[in-house]
Amino acid sequence: MAKSQTKLKQIQRQALSPLQKLSGELLELSVDELNERIEKEKENNPYLEEIENNTQISSYTKLWNSSNEFDKDQINNNIPTTETLAEDLMNQLRLSNITEKEYKIGENIIGNLDEKGYLSRSLSAIIDDIYFDTYEDLDLSLVEKVLKLIQSFEPAGIAARTHQECLLLQLQRKDQKDTIVQLSEQIIKQYWEDFYSNHTKHLSQKLNCSEEDLNSALHLIQGLNLSPGYIDTSLEKEQYITPDILLWNDNGKIKYKLNRQSNKKLNISQDLKTLLGNLKRNQQNEETIKFLQEKITSTQLFIDAYNNRTQTLNNFMQHIVKYQENYFQDGDVMQLRPMKYEDIKKLTDYSESTISRIANDKYIQTHFGTFKIKKLFTKSIETQTGEQISTDTIRNIITELIESENKENPLTDQEILEHLQKEGIELSRRTISKYRQQLGIETSAKRKQI
Repeated sequence: MAKSQTKLKQIQRQALSPLQKLSGELLELSVDELNERIEKEKENNPYLEEIENNTQISSYTKLWNSSNEFDKDQINNNIPTTETLAEDLMNQLRLSNITEKEYKIGENIIGNLDEKGYLSRSLSAIIDDIYFDTYEDLDLSLVEKVLKLIQSFEPAGIAARTHQECLLLQLQRKDQKDTIVQLSEQIIKQYWEDFYSNHTKHLSQKLNCSEEDLNSALHLIQGLNLSPGYIDTSLEKEQYITPDILLWNDNGKIKYKLNRQSNKKLNISQDLKTLLGNLKRNQQNEETIKFLQEKITSTQLFIDAYNNRTQTLNNFMQHIVKYQENYFQDGDVMQLRPMKYEDIKKLTDYSESTISRIANDKYIQTHFGTFKIKKLFTKSIETQTGEQISTDTIRNIITELIESENKENPLTDQEILEHLQKEGIELSRRTISKYRQQLGIETSAKRKQI
């Protein structure tokens, strides 16, 4: 009978230090969540102090000087606040890369939004309003372009003209690869009457999907907001976006800075240090000395973790700005380089999980709009010449092709595919159809105008 043997195997595991663990937790937080965490820490530990900065600017409308020109010197002190939805939208409009004419159109559109956030006036009527005011006859396509821009602002669904459009605008912000999201969009686009009339019993047969998937899609749609313009004052803080990063173009040089809200100065209370020093000099009350030393240690741990977050975020943005410098010049999506976590990992030596923590739920405010940092990470497709091109760039090419097509003889997906092939981009026709659907563009047959 073979003897049983017990073998001991030594495995080395690297345990995270308290500082590494806390730094990782803070790095994952958005600027609003970080401020809540600091306030909570100050409540639990009165020896943590925040050094006040009296030079803060309370509103990012001050990014614009008296001549309504972009004031580059003030953006560093920007702390976004908002009083009304219209002011919020106007601030987003000012930060968009648009002409003066487009700005006037946008101002008129925002002024015609009702209390629920819907565009209550037709585009032709808006054209007439602007004509009577300026005697300038505008092209409908230009007004539609500005409307599309405003519909990309926060909150999602804003400036919709119908309930159907409002829901679609919100669904387009969600993961387009998710089958439930795709199914939800199909319901709203193709079976709106059935959904709106609550005739959903036979939708699973029409959609050729399971009852479970249908219920998931209906649940997703029912969770969307049919009144995007309505802001409950008790939820206003959650609904408004405070960017973590402020970025601008200074005569061709891209500059950035952390929002002051996420770059505070924390310190250990001087009163605590003085008290501890007096006790040590008198060599009395050892229990109190021990307690105060523990408080200093925990306070310093939080400050170090907070400073680590700041340093990591700064280092991350330095490499992002360098990597995407051409894109940051004016926000041209054609200049957006394909970028994966792995690319930034090679430049920073940060792990992909660290990069994910940085990019997740954090916003960057630029001179051409405010968006999630995560949006900068895009997939790529290799051209015949070996060049890497981002999928966002491909979508933009498709959009431009369709916008400039002959409306009486619109481009089919096959014709779009052939155009891309001439540019050295090899895709399948099915992929073209998928991209077109993601952009919310109908088939050539439905786009045809007689």
